[in-house]
Order: sequence, then C-alpha cells, then structure tokens
Amino acid sequence: MTKKRNAYVEINKNFKAIVQFKTLSVGELEIAADGLRSLFPNDLDDTLNTELLHLKSHLATLDQNAVPHTPIDLCKWIRLNDLQCVYPNVDIALRMSTCTPATNCSAERSFSCLKRVKNYSRSTMSEERLNYLAILCIEKTILQDLDINFVIDEFTHRKARRKVLK
Repeated sequence: MTKKRNAYVEINKNFKAIVQFKTLSVGELEIAADGLRSLFPNDLDDTLNTELLHLKSHLATLDQNAVPHTPIDLCKWIRLNDLQCVYPNVDIALRMSTCTPATNCSAERSFSCLKRVKNYSRSTMSEERLNYLAILCIEKTILQDLDINFVIDEFTHRKARRKVLK
C-alpha cells in the first residue's frame, strides 16, 4: 500500500504546477510548469507558464466563493465558462492530472477481474480462450453496446462456404 501511496505522491509532485498553482510564487510556478512540460513535451506547449499565470490572476479577481479549489472543480469551471480556448494547455494538464488516478484504478480493476477469471477456470480452459474471456470482461462496456445480430451476420458472412454442396 505504501508503494502505491508513494507513486501517487510522485504523480502529485509532477503535477504541482496544476494542483498548487494558486499558492506558488511566480518563480516556483514557472519551475513547476517547466517540469510538467518536460514530462509531456508532445502534449503541452511553451505557453503553459503564461496560461497558469493568467489563470492565477483571473481567479484572484473572482469572488472567493466562486473560485474552484480542486483540480476537478477547476476543470469543470473552465468547461462551464467555455475557457478551453483561453487556457488550452491548462485544460489539457488538468485533464491529465484528474484522469491519471482513474486510469490506474481501472487497470487495477482489470487485473483483479483477470485474477478472478483465471481462478475460476484455471484447470479447464486453454490460455488463449482465457485471454479472450478476460478481454471481454475488461471491455464489458464495449461489449454491452455491441449489436449481437451484427456480430452473427458478420460471422456467417465470413464463414460462409464458397462452394455449393451437391
């Protein structure tokens, strides 16, 4: 458990520019933003520093009750006020910051699900079939949206015999 906690502490250090930008000084904010940009050079532009400074001053002008306090609330506030085009890099960084724990949890749930499937049918099933069942269980939301009749029609079309038997 401490290993996971340490991993989340490290993630929070990486996203310090996003999580703590309201309390950081200008110099600390620039250092933290540069560190975040170096971790995600393909996703975040050089304007992240100025966007964070602008957002910090923007939030300072608002009423204290209207200021979002958590990254999730800030992300919702940006979307609610249609400010994605004003703060595009902040929006991207906020989404990465808020989605990382959820992504990790869903991966852990997938492994837990795989463990249950393996324990249930370890002795009676081939590894290949077990892998397919695990994928179906992990991707159950896709499976629920799938049209079964389409799958059956596609299967019969692909497996149809080419020669007519007499």
